[in-house]
Amino acid sequence: MNVLCYVPCALTNLFQNDLELIQQSLDQGDSVSALVCNGELAACHVNPSHNPSRCIKCYRTRDVGFSRLPSELKVFPLPSLSNAELAERAAVCDYVGNLDNADQLRAWQIENFDIGYAVLSSAVSITRDPLTRLARQRDLITRLTSAAWTAYTVGQRFLREHAVDQVYLFNGRFADYRGMLRACEASGIPFATHERGCDLNHYELYPNVMPHDIRHAHASIQSLWNAADPELRVAAGHRWFEERVRGIDRTSKSFVKNQDPDRLPDDWDPQRHNVAVFISSEDEFVAIGDHWSGPIYASQLEGLQKILNSLHHANRDVRLYLRIHPNLSGVDNEQTRGLPQLQSPLLVTIPPDSPVSTYHLMRSADTTLSFGSTAGIEAAYWRRPSVLAGMSFYRDLGATYNPVDHDELVAQLQVDLPELPLEPALRFGHYMATFGQPYQYFQPTGLITGTFQGKSLKLPFRARMESRLCRWFGRRSA
Repeated sequence: MNVLCYVPCALTNLFQNDLELIQQSLDQGDSVSALVCNGELAACHVNPSHNPSRCIKCYRTRDVGFSRLPSELKVFPLPSLSNAELAERAAVCDYVGNLDNADQLRAWQIENFDIGYAVLSSAVSITRDPLTRLARQRDLITRLTSAAWTAYTVGQRFLREHAVDQVYLFNGRFADYRGMLRACEASGIPFATHERGCDLNHYELYPNVMPHDIRHAHASIQSLWNAADPELRVAAGHRWFEERVRGIDRTSKSFVKNQDPDRLPDDWDPQRHNVAVFISSEDEFVAIGDHWSGPIYASQLEGLQKILNSLHHANRDVRLYLRIHPNLSGVDNEQTRGLPQLQSPLLVTIPPDSPVSTYHLMRSADTTLSFGSTAGIEAAYWRRPSVLAGMSFYRDLGATYNPVDHDELVAQLQVDLPELPLEPALRFGHYMATFGQPYQYFQPTGLITGTFQGKSLKLPFRARMESRLCRWFGRRSA
């Protein structure tokens, strides 16, 4: 089989996945090629300004990784654009000037390529801002548009000119990757996106979808549960939820380690009907695809304002405790500026850096409300009625209340909802604790460090100095 690994960037936290997939494919006797960027893309999600020092660091990191692989690997740079393609790309980039807001950008499509979503997905991750208005980031969006269109165009050409049976690429949602993903679809070539698995020792493949595909997630959660030993799967499900309360997160940073596990808000009154509200950063979901659009509200901020307005006239003594996600600490964007402006005698806002315990709040509340964050399924596990106002991987598992409109949601927040079955939450926990395939060649030594086939992937001193000198001279000449 002819395998292509698309590796435009070696500075992702999961470059080891590319190396692992290349080595495993070579082990199987496949002919393996890597398609790489040598500066052809005008921007990428880790180097949006096309900084030469970052490019050098990327090249050298890739060189170190590829040096750990057999010489049978064939490496190709992204093909150059023809004069006609350069003119077409310029016209595509000029079109950005016609776009005023994120909704217009989302709707922008070129053939089968959702280029607007690709560009917006990268832009919101880079700026940590939902970017409802585009004027302030016009240059960034233009560079990302150039990169996305280039990946889509030269990707299709490469697939036409080379025999390729399978493509592997990271994640798929960013501008520099989604272009290649749509090129595979347009060319009828099977692909698989890759991401981190259940812990640092596992990775996961997603055949012909992005990792964010909800239907694929539902099917995977159920199939993994069905295939597991009944006792072991229940134990794994319990373990995943209980570890999170203890601040153990096996894939990323835990946000509860600096919280007081016994602390509630100072004015907590158990005699009232208390609703714990858990929000997440808007940029996590705003630019994946239409299937992640909120079923009731355009944004969490809009939803909260409407909910407060309606509850102001409620018959029951309801109080909302808004836990702002700790990962929004220090972030300055439209969402973080808007949340403090929510004013109501029914609302208590808990800042992201507050020592108030997320889990004590969750387990003390009469009802919880979330918009798609993991807190929604965690509340269900801890036997708290969980009302879900957004999209999520667990939405249709049967663990949460999923109102169809605003009126139904407001009504659910005012009554004593019965507990839902525990098994759907355990299915989710079991999946999160076990999904993915173990690495054969990569050995993690930290969250973003490790060795490959026993050899370090760290840049040697000379390469690090080369990148630093380039950065220093760049600043001097600026």
